Amino acid sequence: MTRDLSIPLIQLRNISKVYGSETNPVYALKGVALQSFKGEYLSIMGPSGSGKSTLMHLLGILDTATSGHFGLSGTIIGLVGVFVLVSCW
Repeated sequence: MTRDLSIPLIQLRNISKVYGSETNPVYALKGVALQSFKGEYLSIMGPSGSGKSTLMHLLGILDTATSGHFGLSGTIIGLVGVFVLVSCW
């Protein structure tokens, strides 16, 4: 099985993660965008409380975003079940 190298391995578009209530929202992530292709290396850095762990939880599919689009190898996460995700690898 060959993969199209023009499709990002990881793609985030306008990702937000909100905690709290509608009247008092707390944004852990707001409008995050990222693309990474096969063979690239990434480093996620920032001060304490900037959303690094929240982003890693989203990338590891341990949590879901409040809004935005998240794709792995061209498969949109959040719209598919775990079985489909595992079978795409």
